[in-house]
Amino acid sequence: MIPNASDIVRWRAAAFGLVRFVGVVLAFQHGGSLAMTVVYALDGSLGFGMAYVAPSIAYAVVMFLLALTFVIVPGSWARWLVPSRSSSACPGCRYPLHDLATPQCPECGLELTPEFLPGGAAAPGIPPGDLTMRAKARAMMIPVSRLAGVVLVLVYGFGATMDVLEVFFDGLGYGLDDREGTVAMVYRLAGAALGLFMIFGAERFAHWLAFGLRREPEDAVSG
Repeated sequence: MIPNASDIVRWRAAAFGLVRFVGVVLAFQHGGSLAMTVVYALDGSLGFGMAYVAPSIAYAVVMFLLALTFVIVPGSWARWLVPSRSSSACPGCRYPLHDLATPQCPECGLELTPEFLPGGAAAPGIPPGDLTMRAKARAMMIPVSRLAGVVLVLVYGFGATMDVLEVFFDGLGYGLDDREGTVAMVYRLAGAALGLFMIFGAERFAHWLAFGLRREPEDAVSG
């Protein structure tokens, strides 16, 4: 039966957590890229000038700001990704629906949900005793968080270890005076730390991803 307002509510709850999660990843990636690019541009010894790296900086700034909107207003993105379904026309053939006696399109015969009936009745609600939307989102994001954490540790952990050796062991030709190496080390250490937190603090991280999520009334998503 199309559309199902209960499903729309659930899909939006899932999108809420996923959008915020993607925002965290993008903000970390492009924030670090922005910092490293600026350091490279300020260090004339590398032969890069600000004009040379300006496009990269502009791109990193735009992506970082976009990521912040994912983190701060995930609900708006979720509503855009999972739009409301209009109840004034058949979703199958777009035939205008007015004063239906039965939840079925008179043109194509598509079975419709109750929100198409006179008065815009909402679709059946989520059964009492079922998990709340926020709890559902948290439960879904815990394994996602742990898997992403493992990837971050694998990607940044080795690089961070090598950076620490290069920065603190002068025999390798680097030191704390090397700004590029220090920034790279801090960035990779932060990535590895974030990965460890997402693994061992998955429940807290998932709780934050779902923070601010409110279950929408089903009659508010049916057009």
